[in-house]
Amino acid sequence: MTFYGLDTTAAKLHSITNTVSPGADFLAAAEKAVTAAYKGKQPAKNARFLRLHDVQIAVRGPETVLLVGIAVWSQFGDEGFDGLVTFTVTPGDGGSPPTLAVKSTEFFAKASVN
Repeated sequence: MTFYGLDTTAAKLHSITNTVSPGADFLAAAEKAVTAAYKGKQPAKNARFLRLHDVQIAVRGPETVLLVGIAVWSQFGDEGFDGLVTFTVTPGDGGSPPTLAVKSTEFFAKASVN
């Protein structure tokens, strides 16, 4: 049997002024938000694939937000979901990375991996 999978391995957001700041790791932040919001209903960590997609930076009123689409599924294809994590973004000062705070986490239909 052949198994193919796509997994996100790194995702960082940088502030750019006169220099490029160290990146804020939004892959880790998205995974933490999904784990907290889904509370144990997600596929087991050792059998899970997380893919980020449709990443966007937007201005919503006075806030700058980072919208991160997520797809999570098991290697066995029997469980998974799609969703969206929205972070508020605060630019870093003096070369520090931007700060991300989870604003919302939404889940949609089961993820399609075919």
